[in-house]
Amino acid sequence: MDKRLELISKILPHIDGFMDQQSDGSFHDFLAYLSEQKVQPEGVTKKTEAIQDDSSSATSLMQAYQDHGASLAFHLNRLGKYAKYYVKEGFKETALLNADDLGFLASVMEHESISKTALIAYNVHEVPSGMEVIRRLVRKGLLQERVNKDDRRVKMISATEAGKMAFFQAIQCMRPIGRLICGKLSEEELQVLNELLARLDHFHEDIYRSQKAYDLEQILAKHL
Repeated sequence: MDKRLELISKILPHIDGFMDQQSDGSFHDFLAYLSEQKVQPEGVTKKTEAIQDDSSSATSLMQAYQDHGASLAFHLNRLGKYAKYYVKEGFKETALLNADDLGFLASVMEHESISKTALIAYNVHEVPSGMEVIRRLVRKGLLQERVNKDDRRVKMISATEAGKMAFFQAIQCMRPIGRLICGKLSEEELQVLNELLARLDHFHEDIYRSQKAYDLEQILAKHL
């Protein structure tokens, strides 16, 4: 069998499972899903499998080389995945699908009325996946769109009464999720962590707003 066809035949069975979990997931989300399902090519050595099964292997390696920044990036990526699972479970009884739905609703609630483009950018989304979130929330009757009277090319988004109710219901669901994500950190530790993460978020938001392309060398030279 052609190697390309063989590879496709191994990937196809996992597509339905991925779509069930993340109907609006990106290609990179799919790759992460395959990794979590331990979809590997034949011939992988036991040693390599053992390394991949060790959840801390990547961060441990970074720490061994005293690369704390890379270690932080891996930790944040993994924490985001844990949070995604908790939110998906916590939102089962709500009209929302995931944290993206809540983020978009929260942004609309804050601004009352906002353009689609601004809403997507505010939530740090790529346009195709951001548009899918908006369409899903509109289909569910949680958001409504109207033409901007000052510029008919622009669609403005606002929350419906059902959307407002779903938002406050989801906020209540987030309380136990938040406690779980925080683990056994003390109040003092959480305060310090939140302050540090807020500073990092502000730093990267400035980059996100100003960069038209993500050239890492240019970003490092300009911002650090």
